[in-house]
Amino acid sequence: MSIFKTCPRCDTDLPSDATSCPCGWKSRVEPKTQQRELVPCAHMDCPTPAIANVKTPTGWANLCKDHLLQRHNEEARKWCHDRGLFTIEQKLAYIRSVLPAIRAKGLSPRIPGEDDA
Repeated sequence: MSIFKTCPRCDTDLPSDATSCPCGWKSRVEPKTQQRELVPCAHMDCPTPAIANVKTPTGWANLCKDHLLQRHNEEARKWCHDRGLFTIEQKLAYIRSVLPAIRAKGLSPRIPGEDDA
């Protein structure tokens, strides 16, 4: 086994484990990443692996994407119901009423596309 290999671009001798050369050549070999162990979703009979660990009233639960979205939707519905916001019109009116206070704090809403390069 050779301790050197040759750069495919400029024929320079390189160490056998080299992944780049001063001429600009780079090896396209991706480093091997270690696979994480899949964690099951806390809902019974859900075959999808969990993506989030969420604090619940009874402890912590590992939730898949669908059950996490379902939980967020339930919490949002409860939050709106506790404030008497039942229709879309009521929710929009609430947003319009608190938006000036948010802007006064200097937290202006993001303009779509402003961080696009």
